Amino acid sequence: MITEVVYDHNEFKEKLDYAKPIHHEAYQKPLDKNLIMHELTFRIYGISKNNGHILAFEIKERHSVLDIPLKSHNALKDIKDFLYDRYLKLVEEYAKPLGSTEGRWEAKKK
Repeated sequence: MITEVVYDHNEFKEKLDYAKPIHHEAYQKPLDKNLIMHELTFRIYGISKNNGHILAFEIKERHSVLDIPLKSHNALKDIKDFLYDRYLKLVEEYAKPLGSTEGRWEAKKK
């Protein structure tokens, strides 16, 4: 099964089969060995109404420890808390209006 990734939320909504479950997830990864830059990837998964393939809407954000508000004396904890807050905001803005739940669609491997 093919996965189609789109970066425009309106395009995703136009292609989406709303009769099938919609899921979302996010993950973060450090981009450098000093743990200064981090990338947050947020995805919403559904099924295409035209071809029945997996459809994904994706947002990637890069954040620096140096650009976030300090709340503790632990920069790594602060960036993780900041990224989790960003995830919750993305869920509210993009996923919840679609009725999405946490999870994802995966293609079967042959």
